[in-house]
Amino acid sequence: MNKEGEVWKSLESIGLPKYSISESGKLRRGLKHYTGSKRRNGYIYYEFRPKGERKLYMAHQLVAIAFLGHTPCGNKLVVDHIDGNPENNHVLNLQIITQRENLSKDKKINLHNTQVFIGIKKPTNGLLKSQ
Repeated sequence: MNKEGEVWKSLESIGLPKYSISESGKLRRGLKHYTGSKRRNGYIYYEFRPKGERKLYMAHQLVAIAFLGHTPCGNKLVVDHIDGNPENNHVLNLQIITQRENLSKDKKINLHNTQVFIGIKKPTNGLLKSQ
């Protein structure tokens, strides 16, 4: 923990021993702090060039690797933002779930500007049932 009260962990397990990530998704190398870039979809990422090759890591993935023991495994298990906000990368807002669970969380906006969950159908009696 540093003087601001934030916990930091090394990224040595993914071949970045000089870097550490905070519990809220901030990156540093030694005492130098880095600002991530933001994708159009709101997700924050960091770019590394170990051994000359370009590698991109999403901030939430780095937090999950360091604090939740996550091992990236393609799309089988994914890191999910519990509150749905891709900019909130705090470890308390992240969970490891299956890709299927993650997709079922997605919402769409219908023509009446109300949220509708994918895979849920509203029957004529007004009760929601799973398809």
